[in-house]
Amino acid sequence: MKRARATALIEELLTRIAAGDRHLDMIDEVWLFGSYARGALDPGDVDLDIEYTADEEFRRFQVERIAYGGDWMAPLRRAIVGRRRGFQISYDKRELYEQKKIPLTLLWRRGEPITAALDRLRAITPDPAAGRSPRDAMLPAFDGIDRWVPLPIREALVKQVQEGTIAVEQIELTDAEPHNSQALRFVVDRWQGGSPLRRADLAALAHIERAGGNPLAVHLQGQDVHEPDTPHFIAFKWRYYTRIPDCLTEWGGQEWIEIINPTRTRPLHAVRIVPLDRSRLTSVSF
Repeated sequence: MKRARATALIEELLTRIAAGDRHLDMIDEVWLFGSYARGALDPGDVDLDIEYTADEEFRRFQVERIAYGGDWMAPLRRAIVGRRRGFQISYDKRELYEQKKIPLTLLWRRGEPITAALDRLRAITPDPAAGRSPRDAMLPAFDGIDRWVPLPIREALVKQVQEGTIAVEQIELTDAEPHNSQALRFVVDRWQGGSPLRRADLAALAHIERAGGNPLAVHLQGQDVHEPDTPHFIAFKWRYYTRIPDCLTEWGGQEWIEIINPTRTRPLHAVRIVPLDRSRLTSVSF
């Protein structure tokens, strides 16, 4: 995407947010980072972090969607971008990005006029030497799915791959159920029928079972399926990613399978992480 097009999209987005509306009124700040913020003339996607405070209705919605397995950010994202393409949006990640020393530019803060936001945007000068961010930390495992792997997580994983502490690969889970009836019952009792998380859980446990693993010796999204010693860890949407080093070292994990975007019908892409050097991985902090 050319810079002029990206600028027009950002201006439209900021104008909509500053005007407010259902869901948009929850937004506290809009921060810009990535290649556009660096001045790239052909930035590709626009990277934004949205800081927000959920109201009571939205919190209830999120709890229901998490329980059912749906996308608990969908209404806010629709309010922000609608059907427009070209944005990579994260939510409430400013502190994490700052910890990772990722440069951020404030565009808008609640209560400010749209003119303040547009002035900040226009103050970002184009830089022909900037080029795109190197899709900022990439591995073959992220090809085609990097939009669901936040930049700080990509950076952390790339660093550990380069240092030889872990190996990372992309896998696609196939729709299936584990043959083990106890593992099957664990998932069926946990998630409602039609839930993307039920579909993802079943496919992941079946994958482990086909590979010769024990589907009962799995720590699945914060809970043990049955046995306390779990060499297999399964999680969704990077909710527990900071625990990866602990799980693959002191907890004896052999693999971590991160299902990045569980859906009802689309392919179930996952990132599989395995330890290579546990002695050095013990000191890693994601």
